[in-house]
Amino acid sequence: GAKWPNSSAQCDSKSYICPDGTAKNLEAYPPGCCPGSVEHGTLSGPASDCHFNCDEGYAWSKQTRSCESCFSSGPLAPPSGGASFWNQSRCARQCSQGFVPYPDFPARPTWCQTCPEHAITKGWSKPAHSVWREPFHYESHLGCIDQFWACDEQSGYQMHGDRSRCCFSQDVVVPIDSSTLWGSWLPGECRWECFASRFPTVPRALSESQ
Repeated sequence: GAKWPNSSAQCDSKSYICPDGTAKNLEAYPPGCCPGSVEHGTLSGPASDCHFNCDEGYAWSKQTRSCESCFSSGPLAPPSGGASFWNQSRCARQCSQGFVPYPDFPARPTWCQTCPEHAITKGWSKPAHSVWREPFHYESHLGCIDQFWACDEQSGYQMHGDRSRCCFSQDVVVPIDSSTLWGSWLPGECRWECFASRFPTVPRALSESQ
């Protein structure tokens, strides 16, 4: 281990001398003598871990200053499906951004799914003529929820007025001024109808009023 020098121009808690093959590292946690090399690790990590980055299946031990195996009975198989990465702090592979772990929030997921795959696995329902969206800009998997669907616009469908169904665009009658609320979408239909005593019964489409 480290030893105190016989003589030194400065004498304080940092004046110790590290043995051969190690180097003093005051940025390590805890500060002390770091090895020059370790098994199952490379010098490409943070200073707090003596600059070592452990190989997959191993994690840095601050007590022994070495890369120790994360598994007592051999490494687990990586999750199937989409992209994943080795998370040394958790001693496990984690799903990459844009993929959802299954089972939900596990310490070690067995499957990294796309949001559409996750929706099917969870048994979520969505309206006819809609598709599960692929999230590209959400953090981790938090954007994949049971409402993460959209109408199949490429096939000509758009959101129904009450946001519960997708209607063929040409079948949707747009009120001249739906903001007046003198009408409502007919239940189960892609059609707006004026209230009683309001005319016309079926208002003209917006395109007809121009």
